[in-house]
Amino acid sequence: MAQGIVGLDIGSSAVRAVELTVDERGIASVSAFGQVGLHEGLVVGGEVRESAEVGSSIRRLCSKGSSPKSESTSELLAFE
Repeated sequence: MAQGIVGLDIGSSAVRAVELTVDERGIASVSAFGQVGLHEGLVVGGEVRESAEVGSSIRRLCSKGSSPKSESTSELLAFE
């Protein structure tokens, strides 16, 4: 059975996520990816200044639906 792993990057300008699927042999492949832009000042110097707004952006990112083969980096599959 394939295993899913999600990576999350919270930067000063965007929240980015990638979902990797790891097969039985341990080989990983990207199955979903995406990003949502952040307003200036929400994250400064690696510190989240407005956790509610950043949290809302993460929820919005993870609820977007798209094909895993999408070339757009602004959409992401909904994570279960």
